[in-house]
Amino acid sequence: FDDRIAPTLESLKAGDGGAFKDRIDVPAGRQFSGFDGYKQAVDSGADLVILATSPGFRPLHFAYAVEKNKHVFMEKPHAVDATGARQVIETAKQAKAKGLGVCGG
Repeated sequence: FDDRIAPTLESLKAGDGGAFKDRIDVPAGRQFSGFDGYKQAVDSGADLVILATSPGFRPLHFAYAVEKNKHVFMEKPHAVDATGARQVIETAKQAKAKGLGVCGG
């Protein structure tokens, strides 16, 4: 959500007494929101994608990341229903065939 970006950045900069404020660099061009924001994030040039969104979206986000040849760390649960779980399993097979690293925590 657009309205959560600025407060989140400020919270990160203020965290730990502001010790990391100079290390937080997220210009407007790298702030993504909306239901297709994950595509912009994946396409932004990163090598690794961390999927920490709501688990209902993870199968879709995982499939897109693998399609774009990204390594993936995905929080548990990986899916919320049998259809999503089957999609995650199939996408994991595609990732393995491409030699991509996939890890779930």
